[in-house]
This record gives sequence, C-alpha cells and structure tokens, in this order.
Amino acid sequence: MSLREFTEESHMMPEEASEGYIVGTYYLKPAGVRARRAAEEIAIECSTGTWTRVKYETLQLREKYGAKVLSVMETENGEAFSRIAYPVLNYDPYYGSVEGVITGIAGNVFDMAILDGVKLIDIELPKSFVKDFPGPQHGPEGFRKAAGIPGSKRPIIGSIIKPNLGLDPKTLAQLCYELALGGIDLIKDDEDLINPPYCGLADRTNAVYEALDKAKQETGKTTLYAVNVTGRPDKILEMAEKAMEAGTKCLMIDVAWAMYSSIRALAEDPTTSKVPLHVHRAGHGAYTRSPQFGLSELVVSKLSRLCGADQLHMGTVAGKFVENIHEKQKCVDVLTKKWYNIKPAMPNASAAMHPGNVEVNVAIMGQNISLVAGGGIHGHPDGVTAGAKAMIQAAEAIEKGVPTPEYAKDHKELSRALEKWGYINPMEYLKDKV
Repeated sequence: MSLREFTEESHMMPEEASEGYIVGTYYLKPAGVRARRAAEEIAIECSTGTWTRVKYETLQLREKYGAKVLSVMETENGEAFSRIAYPVLNYDPYYGSVEGVITGIAGNVFDMAILDGVKLIDIELPKSFVKDFPGPQHGPEGFRKAAGIPGSKRPIIGSIIKPNLGLDPKTLAQLCYELALGGIDLIKDDEDLINPPYCGLADRTNAVYEALDKAKQETGKTTLYAVNVTGRPDKILEMAEKAMEAGTKCLMIDVAWAMYSSIRALAEDPTTSKVPLHVHRAGHGAYTRSPQFGLSELVVSKLSRLCGADQLHMGTVAGKFVENIHEKQKCVDVLTKKWYNIKPAMPNASAAMHPGNVEVNVAIMGQNISLVAGGGIHGHPDGVTAGAKAMIQAAEAIEKGVPTPEYAKDHKELSRALEKWGYINPMEYLKDKV
C-alpha cells in the first residue's frame, strides 16, 4: 500500500476526529522490529512512558493518559502507516497551544533508534481542542474586501518585492507605485526582507502606503502591502504594531521558523487582528520535503489555519519548487473545507508564478486563490506596470472562462508575457500527474 492509497482510504476530515483524542497518522520505516512494535513504542515514548518501566507509571495512569495505537497497515516492502490516539487532556490549548502537541506527538519520535524513517502525515483535532483557537480572522472574503475587490470571483493577484533585498524605502515605494498602477491587489515583502538598517520596517511601510495612496487617486484601485514582521517571538507584536502605526493594512509572517503561536498572537491581538495576515512558509522543506522524515505539508497547512492564517503560501504547480499535486490538493482541502467554528483560509500560489501558468495553478488549487508573482511580473519585457497588468489579465481570463492564449490576442501585456515565458496547457501538463 502506498502513502497515497493509505491517505485516500483513511484520511478523515477534522470534524470526524474522535472527541477526547488527538490522532496522529504516521509513516513508519521500522529498524529491526515489527511495525506494530514500532507503533507501540511511539505511543509509549510520546505519552506516559520511557525506555524502561518506572515506579509511578501505573496501569491506571497509562490507561487514562497514555496513547493508544488505533491501526497499523504494513506495506509489501516492510514500511507501514499507523494511526495513534493521544488523550486531549494531556495538552493545554492556551499556554501549550499547538507547539505542546507537536512536541509530544512529533518530538522524540524522530530520534528513536528503532525507526529508520518516521513522518507525521496528518493530525486530527477534536472540537474540544479546536474551539479555543482563533482561526483566520478575515479569510478569503475578508482579504478580497481589504484589497478592494469584494465579491470578485477572479483569483487575487499579488506581487513580491524584487530584488529581495537592497532597496531603500524611497526606491521600494516607487516600485510599489508602479505595481499599483497595473491594478495589483496585493504586494508583499520578500521573506528575506524584515528590518535591515537601510530599509527599516516603519520607514518603508510609511513610504509604500504614501505611494499606494497616490496610485489609488490615479486608478481608483486599492492595493494592500503585507509587511513582514517575522522575528523573535517576544517582539513580533511590537513589530506588527509599528507597521500598523506606519499605515499597513496587511501583515506577513513566516511560520516555518516563527512557529504557529506567532500566527496565533497576531490573530488574537485586538490591534493586529484588524488586518489580514499572509503566512509564508519559507524553510518548511527542511522538515516536509523528505518522504521518510518530518511533518507533511498537510500538517503545516492545518495548524496554520487553526492558529489564524488568512492566507497561506503553498508553492506552485509548474513553478520552481518541488511539487506533489496530490499533497497540494489535500492542503487546499484542509485550508478551505468546513471545520467546526474555524473560518477558511485562502491558498496562495507563489514560486516562479507568471501569466502563462495561472491556468494550471487554478486547475489544481481552485479559483478562490491568491496568485503572487515576483519575477513573473518584474521581469516583464515592458516593465513592472505591464507585468502587473499581464497577471491581472490572466486572472480575468479565468473569471470569464476564456483560455489564456485566446484572451491574450486582445491584451498586449498578457501577449508579451506569454511570448517571454510561454503558456502551460493544464490538460497537457496534468495528464500524467493526477
């Protein structure tokens, strides 16, 4: 049995999780023991036990607080998939948050000598745990409203500050002005740009929003600028409040290293929760890319939504990053489908995004999505404003149900973009991938 077959057969939507338990689904590659024994050792190590019997771990204590192996499915090559249930009363959703859960069910397990491979591929959370989390405060519709396109059915179109680093506030503001003239909905900092001395967070935020206000006076179109406030945990709220004082109407944070409770802090704070939150995940590949170790992208997506991501970076189809279309579709599901009281979040496609691969990304991730292009706008042969227009035109084609090359015949900026980067036909690209 493959991972895909296992997840298709056993994956449960969050509201189906057994009340009273948090359930982890693992890929296992045992080393010298049977798969069932490996799963049992994980259950012991990750709940009440250790490597030997100890005095106060009574049978009664283990029965109430210990993890329980729900299932083990072995593959023909000796690998396995297992579902293990952890009593939810072991975890504090307020102070411990999801970091406490992840430390428990995906902590020491990666160092266990009886495993040559282990990956947490899903996590099911009961309503009693989920109800204490904020979830997205704005969600897709809130993001559209903030970007000045409430009710629109086309994808949100965004861009990234390029070059990533090196621009002073004045030059960066001019760049954003040129993007806004092209009708862009969202501009975000590159994940590398936080608070360098030559382009401080408050200075650039103030300069950019002055430029965006000027562009709006000329075009009538609102453009959001998402300011990157990734940093040390005890300073993130301070950074976000400075950005808001300087005029920002959107915030950004990187979940891979700032972790989930940083998202939660921004989503729950009375001030910072007033604006949408774009969540990047730069660095996630360090623990999601290996098929045999770490966490899955699905787990990262689910926990990000739980803690308050309004929009989550997911890479692209036909872009520059490693892609797993099956995994990507599952991530879209956990961001957008009904989940107790938690609002949906908006998937964000970004990484070598350009007008010619808009269709294929929408084919996989849906139309209610944010498409964010860096080089695919800034590298347009006719300049930044034309690049922004080309991406908007590609999104309009989606909304109108017109193939991108057909729409390009009457839209010069889109036509020029396709000449440079080409067009990826979704049917051709996906026929051997899904």
